[in-house]
Amino acid sequence: MGSKPTAVGVALAAVVLIVGLSACSAASTQEAGRSSATPANTSALGAATVAHGTGITAGHATSSKPLVLTVPLVTGAQSIEVTVTCAGSGGWFVTDDASTLTREASCGTTSPEYLPITARDKDFGATTVTLDATAATDGKPFTVRASLSTYVFRQNAGVSAFCTAYSDAESTLDQADQDYLSHELSASQWQQERATAASDLAALSTKAGATSWESSSTASLAKAALAAQPGHAETADRADATTVIGRCENNDSTVTITTDDYSGGQG
Repeated sequence: MGSKPTAVGVALAAVVLIVGLSACSAASTQEAGRSSATPANTSALGAATVAHGTGITAGHATSSKPLVLTVPLVTGAQSIEVTVTCAGSGGWFVTDDASTLTREASCGTTSPEYLPITARDKDFGATTVTLDATAATDGKPFTVRASLSTYVFRQNAGVSAFCTAYSDAESTLDQADQDYLSHELSASQWQQERATAASDLAALSTKAGATSWESSSTASLAKAALAAQPGHAETADRADATTVIGRCENNDSTVTITTDDYSGGQG
C-alpha cells in the first residue's frame, strides 16, 4: 500500500481557477501573509513592468497561453509587487518560473500581492525574474503590473498551521471517497469517515484565532461534506476549497492531500 501525496499548488490552481476562483473574495490585509496592502517601510525599485493579455475562456478545448513578464532585477530588491486588473467575476494567478511560487486572487482585487525574490531567482547570475500570468476572463483582456520592492515577505505562521490542518481533513475526505468508490468501504463506513473529517473542519472553523475566511470556508466545507452523496464528499464544495487553496498559496503554504494508493503506485 503506497502513499499518494498530491501537492495542491500551481497545477491545481490552473485547473480550478476557472470553476472556483470567481467565488473567492480578496484576501484581507492580515490574512495573506503580509502586514498591509501597502506594507510600511517599503519602497518601489525601478520602473514597473506592464503587460496586457487575453484571459482564459471556460469550456474551450484550447485557450490563451499564459502572459509572460520579464522583470529586471536590481540591487536591494526583496520581492515583486504584483497587481492584476481583469474584468468579470473570474480570477487570476501569477507564478514565478524559477521558484514556482504563486499568487492568486479574484478579478475584483485591488490590493497587490508580493512574490519573494528567492535564491533560485538569482541562480547562475540571473538578472531577471520571469513571471507567468493567467486570468479567467472569458476571453476578455487583462493587465499585469509587476514592480520590484524592498518589502521582505514573511509567512504567516497561523495560516501555515491552518493549511496543514486543512490538508489532513481533506485527505480524510479524499481517502474515504476513494475507498468507497473502489469498494474498500461500505456506505456506513464512508459515512463514519466523512463525519470525522467534517468534525475536524468544523473544529477549524471555531478555533481560537481563526481568521474570518478560515472560519467561513471550513464551516461551509463541513456542511457540504455532511450533505454529500456517497463518494463525493471531497468535491462537494469546490468554491470554498478553492478559496482555501488560494489563501494558502499566497502565504507560500502548500495544501497537500495524501491518500493510500491501493495499486501500489505513487501519485
